[in-house]
Amino acid sequence: MSDTNLIDAVFSNYDDDYTPFVRSRKKPPKAIYENLDESRCDLIHMAIGIAGEAGELLDAIKKHVCYGQPLDMANVVEELGDIEFYCEGLRQA
Repeated sequence: MSDTNLIDAVFSNYDDDYTPFVRSRKKPPKAIYENLDESRCDLIHMAIGIAGEAGELLDAIKKHVCYGQPLDMANVVEELGDIEFYCEGLRQA
């Protein structure tokens, strides 16, 4: 399915002015792909890793604070280590 067809499928239920707005500002995937090189792939890999691990850390804290579960310190330390791994990778990139 082409990008245009995918967008048409996603927005087929919307009958407003927002669809043209999004289409006019969305960067075409081909333009992003053509701009990639090894350095940029490394940057995005590290940044996505930080975001993912931060989400896992936040989930562990949420379970403790919001649901009264014991704080899983082993998991917290593991997630912090994972975040540090990606931070160092980003610094090196």
